[in-house]
Amino acid sequence: MGVTAKVALNAWRGREKRIGMKRLGTMTAAILLTIPAIAMAENGMFVIEGRCQKLQIGEHDFSNICSSKAVSTSYDDGRVGFHFVTNGGVALTFSGLDLPNISEDEDETGIDSIILNVGGGTKSSKISAVGRCRYGNPFKGKMTIDCKAKTGGMAYHARFKTNGKPPK
Repeated sequence: MGVTAKVALNAWRGREKRIGMKRLGTMTAAILLTIPAIAMAENGMFVIEGRCQKLQIGEHDFSNICSSKAVSTSYDDGRVGFHFVTNGGVALTFSGLDLPNISEDEDETGIDSIILNVGGGTKSSKISAVGRCRYGNPFKGKMTIDCKAKTGGMAYHARFKTNGKPPK
């Protein structure tokens, strides 16, 4: 893991300890800070509600403080982002290019970067990664988003089960 990722992860752990389980209501702001400032048009942004089943960075498990909301973003160039946030406002984004649909109601994204935003004025860390996100159609009822990626020796995993209601 690179120095930037280590610094960001240590800041994340420190911030979560200070904030604890307090809900800040800043999920959207934290997510917007993780989206890279690249010249591309956003095609869609959806807030999905449900249950975060897994949020893990290396050996560190943040599942118990993962928000009940996730965000999906898509861009005109085929880039897709899945944003998972802790109740303390820290955000982890899996970002990559859309792959061909697995089936009519199942899709996959090839992950090429992880973006970590620990909040508190700390600059987001963008880390090259290799992985995949698989997900169903959130407009057709309950589905799961399952993202896995690796950066050097560090593994990232997020799994989110929707409540079956259409995204907002």
